[in-house]
Amino acid sequence: MANKTEQDLATRVLQKLKVISSTEAPDHEDAELVKSIYRDKLAELKDEGKAYWASNEIPQAAFIGLSKVIAQECATEFGKQYAGGQEGRDALAAHSSKQSDGLSTPIEYF
Repeated sequence: MANKTEQDLATRVLQKLKVISSTEAPDHEDAELVKSIYRDKLAELKDEGKAYWASNEIPQAAFIGLSKVIAQECATEFGKQYAGGQEGRDALAAHSSKQSDGLSTPIEYF
């Protein structure tokens, strides 16, 4: 699975907020604003244990949830409302948590 970039995220967030259509590319200023908000939020998500990746290497599996969180963070900047942020946070928490496979781990003594 290929990672997504900050530009991919900015485009998706602006589409979610209906600032641009699915066939449009975002304005440079709008994309940069989304990226800036994302970078600030990424630090918070890392502190909460909901993110672990470098800012420009977003895992595909986390992309949808992250786009919802960032869309909610950006909504007021574009005069929009978006209520999917908590759903996105829940998806990120599920993605970032490591599930045990139930197998024991062998211990080696030196």
